Amino acid sequence: MLWPDTDSAQAKLNLRKALSILRKAVGEANGSDLLLITREQVELRADVVACDIDTLEAAARGVTPSPDLPLEELTGEFLQDFTIRDAHEFEAWARLERQRLRETQLALLARRLEAEMSAPETAEAAMQTALRILQFDPFQEGARRALMRLHARQGRPAAAIEQYRELVALLDRELGAQPEDETRVLYRKIAERRRSRPEADTPASATVEAPVATARRRWPRRRLWWLAGCAVVIFGVVAAGLAGWRRLPPEAPTLGPLVTILARQPEMTHPALSPNGELVAHTSRRITPGNSDLYLRALTGGAPIRLTTDPAIDDNAAWSPDGRVLAFTRSQATGGAPCRIIVMTPPNGHERVVGACRVATTSRLAWSADGKAIYFTDKAAPGFPSGLFRLDLETGRSRALTTSPAEIDGDEAPAVSPDGKQIAFLRRSSWTSANVHVLDIARGRTSQLTVDGGRIWSLAWDRTGRGVFFSSNRGGDTGLWWAPARGGGSPKRISAGLLDFRALSAARDQDRLVFEVISDRTDLVQAGDDGVRRPVADTPSPEGRYSDWFATIAADGAMAMVSDRDGGERLWIQAQGQPTAVAAIPGATISEPRWSPDSRRVVFVATRDGASDLYIADRETGRVTALTDDVAADASPVWSEDGTGIYFTSRRGGVWRIWRINASGGGIAPVSAPGPRAVRTDGNDRLLAILDGRPGIWRLRLVDGRETGARTLILEDQQAWDWINWDSRGGGLFHVRRSPDGLGGRIWRRDLASGRDTPLEDTSDLLLLVSFAVRPDGELLLTRRSIETRLMAAEVTSP
Repeated sequence: MLWPDTDSAQAKLNLRKALSILRKAVGEANGSDLLLITREQVELRADVVACDIDTLEAAARGVTPSPDLPLEELTGEFLQDFTIRDAHEFEAWARLERQRLRETQLALLARRLEAEMSAPETAEAAMQTALRILQFDPFQEGARRALMRLHARQGRPAAAIEQYRELVALLDRELGAQPEDETRVLYRKIAERRRSRPEADTPASATVEAPVATARRRWPRRRLWWLAGCAVVIFGVVAAGLAGWRRLPPEAPTLGPLVTILARQPEMTHPALSPNGELVAHTSRRITPGNSDLYLRALTGGAPIRLTTDPAIDDNAAWSPDGRVLAFTRSQATGGAPCRIIVMTPPNGHERVVGACRVATTSRLAWSADGKAIYFTDKAAPGFPSGLFRLDLETGRSRALTTSPAEIDGDEAPAVSPDGKQIAFLRRSSWTSANVHVLDIARGRTSQLTVDGGRIWSLAWDRTGRGVFFSSNRGGDTGLWWAPARGGGSPKRISAGLLDFRALSAARDQDRLVFEVISDRTDLVQAGDDGVRRPVADTPSPEGRYSDWFATIAADGAMAMVSDRDGGERLWIQAQGQPTAVAAIPGATISEPRWSPDSRRVVFVATRDGASDLYIADRETGRVTALTDDVAADASPVWSEDGTGIYFTSRRGGVWRIWRINASGGGIAPVSAPGPRAVRTDGNDRLLAILDGRPGIWRLRLVDGRETGARTLILEDQQAWDWINWDSRGGGLFHVRRSPDGLGGRIWRRDLASGRDTPLEDTSDLLLLVSFAVRPDGELLLTRRSIETRLMAAEVTSP
């Protein structure tokens, strides 16, 4: 089964070699060999090695799943992405095992969901379990009904109805079927309850009494009732006025003069201001070259103190409320593994691992007000949107706090209010769009502070707890804003000038802020065979007043790019001479343009009002038309070889997968199973993909326009964060290999036919996410970056 292309003798020899290598690799555990090998059998010792399948099957034999059973950790498929070439018997066995184990997991999750639905305090857990079931099997109507009931109980009938409509569309598209009777009955009940309105109570009939004398006795009562009614009205007016006064949005604070703490730092990120406002911890990869570590410095000046020395990436510093302990994340430089959460007492205290992420490779951190817990960003399972989690420092256990809509990227960047009762965070609809939300920790309810869905880099509470600072490009350039946390009202810009504000931090006990101020410019240069980079016509130098990025080259040599040369982000097309702007999409962030095979049209992603959709620009007319219009995050568009359709990735349905849409609009249909975050074609309408949160580039096999069979890993060293930064053209796969610290690297070309790799350009001075475009002749157009970081501080005056 394992070596089907050899005879029995050779296969046995291969097996002996493999077992010898395996025994050397795993060594011994507790002084015992992990393997028991006889002439007839090879066993992995169950008393030495814990196996997730054993845990799963043991739980399945019980009446109810153990509450400690880590179903969330049982992710993916059995032997996912593992294949043996031409081993048909092995593949048949693996396929049956996958199906059996999938059914076992679904049964356990269904049992857990039934138990969690019975208690209000486990509603959040039930929501996560139902979503997990639908990730395994989107046709499980029991889980869909559970989501509908949960939304309805929480006063969100529109969300429940949307779940039903998604199910109807899925069943009709995939199976030509209708929902079950129980699902349709539940939908009608929720819809009727939503339409109904409660009627006023009808008073009981009064008893008729004796006429004259009784009427005289009633007159004083009527007058008393009249006076009481007036009092009630007057009291109501006064109370409403007081309530309205209390609901008035507070005035925005005033930002004082900016003071530079550090200037001309090429790499210094994520400052964390101590509670007393005197010290700042930050990350740097260049003070000690080749290593990403935490450093500590005083706002009054002086040399930085190096806090960590581990070769991994240390980042996301966060101070405890008393200012004695620093928490941070440690991530593998190569990516692919969940981050660990570590605490230490600066400047030279011992490190202690207090927890770990389930899926996320990095996460911003925030302490609870009592110092007993840390809030962080993570995912319930791969493919899920991110959410906020609470790590209990005493037990080391974590639990989910928020559940974002399944169609978006999710929640991140927690910031705890001064009283510890609320958490401000970013709900990110796509990688270019987010809004500020606030979670009431005790009630589990969220409210939204911003609605325009622009780029938001960072946020922090003001010291009074009346509002939230955040850095955003909502005004065209990246400024510093403040949004009231109660009483409504629009966010107010508190920074003046055109400085680009990014990561920020606020002191707990002082009206003081620190923040990064960035000077960031990009331009396009042509990579020559002689190693000399030459400017592209009419593009600026990095010191220019505008930037060009996201270049893409058509088959006839025309170039499209994103530029802010007229003040806002727009798509520009340059065929000969000066570039020309296409029709503007007001307030949109533009990304990922791709030329059609006939060089007449450009498909691209535009994000505005929190939604990322696909658009097509016509080269001749400059007109722009929308292809998609929904709440799901759409990304990574690429044309089919014949130009009639566009493949793209989207979270519609709750998980990342590849979809196809007609270039003329309509006809949206799923192409792949869940997982792909970005897609390209290899020249034969075969698809290449990067999977969500996983390193490597994979080839997908299509039959009749749908993925079938196992995926093939064709490139191992493409990192998940480079999901945009790769391309396929002319039989070559162009990609980036990063240095261990992530600062350097090189663009490589792999010949898809021979597998031969050729090094091309150094990436040290290139834009991280969009470092290159490939011309039809295989030459590179590079996106060069010039960046300067200043760390600045300012006092804040509250009204």
